[in-house]
Amino acid sequence: MASERTILFKIGGSLFSLPDLPERLRSVFELAEGRILVVPGGGATTDQVRDWDDVFRFPSRVSHQLAIDALSLNTRFLASLIPESRIGSSLKSIYNNGPLVTIVDVASLISEMDEQGFEVPPAGWHVTSDSLAGWLASQWAIDQLVLVKSVEPPNLIPISGSEVSSNRHCLPEQPVDGWFSTLIPNLPPVSWCNLRGENRSLIPFKRVRTGLQLDLNPDPPSEV
Repeated sequence: MASERTILFKIGGSLFSLPDLPERLRSVFELAEGRILVVPGGGATTDQVRDWDDVFRFPSRVSHQLAIDALSLNTRFLASLIPESRIGSSLKSIYNNGPLVTIVDVASLISEMDEQGFEVPPAGWHVTSDSLAGWLASQWAIDQLVLVKSVEPPNLIPISGSEVSSNRHCLPEQPVDGWFSTLIPNLPPVSWCNLRGENRSLIPFKRVRTGLQLDLNPDPPSEV
């Protein structure tokens, strides 16, 4: 990526129903010093794919690809809410967008990177937009990954081995998906933002032996 500081925001799909979502996002983006990349969450569009999967029991690769394709709709949704942004649908377009807010078209990027020989994320419901954002952050020179959610951060995001169940019916309820925990050793600094909260600050995690632990004694966080 470019030499300037780059922050990747993953925006949870559960936030897409907020009437003032554009204003809230802009207020959080203002906390970042550098160029901004945005990965949209799944929300209702990928929930529809889950409903189809419940009925038709697709092979994992089919439901996975449908869910990733659904993120392209969410990319265009966010771009329509933030007209000053640009859509990044290729590595070249992301490099050339400069200081603009770039909404990443994950489906196009994964396809391109797969063709270039990158080891792309596995197929399964254990790999959601959390992991896709984390994977992109681990592949690119990202300086900070910010998980923008509807809830307060957990005290610990535990690290796990490479074997994570891809069956969503067996996955425990967690604030991030199962495969994200396997990426922790390769992630840049991670922060969390509860966009539904009154004080929308970027709360950092610190890396510990067992995973990512909420940093309870950081420098005073910026608040909106």
